[in-house]
Amino acid sequence: MHTGIVLVCEAHSAEEAVEEIGNFNAYNAHWSDWNEHGGRWSDRVPNSILKYTDNPELFMATVNEFVGYIEETKQNYLKKIGDISLKELATNEEYSWSNFKGDVSKMTQQERDELLDKSLTVFRANKLIALVDGKFGSDTNFFDTVEHETTTDSLKKRIEENPDQQFLVVWDYHF
Repeated sequence: MHTGIVLVCEAHSAEEAVEEIGNFNAYNAHWSDWNEHGGRWSDRVPNSILKYTDNPELFMATVNEFVGYIEETKQNYLKKIGDISLKELATNEEYSWSNFKGDVSKMTQQERDELLDKSLTVFRANKLIALVDGKFGSDTNFFDTVEHETTTDSLKKRIEENPDQQFLVVWDYHF
C-alpha cells in the first residue's frame, strides 16, 4: 500500500528541505519498506515541494487538507472499534486472533468475516492510539519534522518568526 504524507521542515533551500526529509526518513520511517519524494502524490504541489513564502495560500491549504486526513482516519477507526472499552479489548478473548480455537473451514462466510473484524479491533485501537499520541506512521498524513508533532501549532509560530525557511515536502511511502 501507498500513503502520501506532507512533511514540514526548516531549510535554506528546496534541495536542503528534500535532504532534511530524507534524513528524517532514515531514522523515522522504519514502518515503510521504501519511500520517495513525491511519488503518487507528486501533483499535490509543484515539484512536490513548496516554500511557504512562494505561495502561502497553497502551502496552508495543503497542510490543512492533510491534517484533515488524520482526523478522518481517527473517526474511521473510532467507528470501526465502536463502544468497546480498553478493558474489554485487553481481557475478552474474542478480540484475539491467537486465542481462536475453532475450525475456520467449518464457518460460514459471515462468521469468518465477523471473526476477522473482531480480531482486527485491537489492531485498529493500536493505530488509533498512535494517531492520538502523534506518532509518525502510515496513517500520519501530516508531520512536523522539526517538533515531531501532527499539529500545526509550532509550524504557525515558525511561519510568523521565519517564513522564508518553512518548507512543505510531499512524500510517498510504501508499506
